[in-house]
Amino acid sequence: MARSGYRLRWPHLARALILLVGSSLLLSGCETQPQSALNPQSDVAWVQQNLFLLTVYAGVAVAVLVEAILIIAILRFRAKPGEGRPRQTHGNTRLEITWTIIPVIILAIIAVPTVLGIFSTAATASPDSLHIRATGHQWWWQFRYTDPGMQFATANEVHVVVNRTVSFQLATGDVMHSFWVPAMGGKRDMIPNHTNNIWFKPEHVGVYPGQCAEFCGIAHAHMSLKLFVDTPAQFAAWVKRQKAAAPAPATALEKRGQQVFMTFGCAACHTLMGTLAQGTVGPNLSHVGSRTTIGAALLANTAANMALWIHDPPAQKEGALMPPQAVQGADMKALVAYLESRK
Repeated sequence: MARSGYRLRWPHLARALILLVGSSLLLSGCETQPQSALNPQSDVAWVQQNLFLLTVYAGVAVAVLVEAILIIAILRFRAKPGEGRPRQTHGNTRLEITWTIIPVIILAIIAVPTVLGIFSTAATASPDSLHIRATGHQWWWQFRYTDPGMQFATANEVHVVVNRTVSFQLATGDVMHSFWVPAMGGKRDMIPNHTNNIWFKPEHVGVYPGQCAEFCGIAHAHMSLKLFVDTPAQFAAWVKRQKAAAPAPATALEKRGQQVFMTFGCAACHTLMGTLAQGTVGPNLSHVGSRTTIGAALLANTAANMALWIHDPPAQKEGALMPPQAVQGADMKALVAYLESRK
């Protein structure tokens, strides 16, 4: 009998070990940085975080209560030695009423802050907000600043001001996309022939990654963005640079690069302030040299990566709509030097 009892413990121990290891593996995938909705960095994000925590605490309380009652029932009503089948209990009006009331109370506790949160985040943004029109494309982002004195556009990297509400007007240039910066809270769809709105007030200076959250084609997973939260002084300096045309080519190599840009068809799709290039099919490249990434945050903005991207974009991002460019050798070196100087 002793050996039989010893063997019976191993299945229980094995299941406990499997549960422990499995839970550890699952928890190891959790992180608060960088692209996490559990790392609130704005007023809206905190509204959502607090509501999430409320539901978690309520769920844990219910689980503990149910398990406690289950354990009590097992211990109290288990069969005693020699009794045969345990005594059956049928019907308990008080208990049934309690089981009905408790879920109602819990749902009411959750419903009130949920409704308040919906109304607060769906309200119109404050009048002094920074207004930006964000347009999703396959597969990159266009950001156009629309406030007086800020009539310019950039791509894939957007700058806002700490402790100032920013209001995004969301649109799409083709299929359905979804604007999502997890640390700032929430996500909002970009629907053809319709404009949606989303706003939040960033609370800390930093760089926060974002992502398209709606499957929009083969390169959907590589449709990323960066949100830069600047101090007022940093933002003012950045705006001043964006409004100004990039400096004229300073070297013979850059001058040749400008000629390559204008003669190889780049101007048909891209805009370069201060030149005849006014294309709107692709991203605005007026200050591309000052961006930290290219290809919608796919590659670091280096000369080598810029050359790889220009040579064959679909090889770097499968499904990219920009076709390979027949720029080679010295022409490629000059073109890259010119673009990298656009700051």
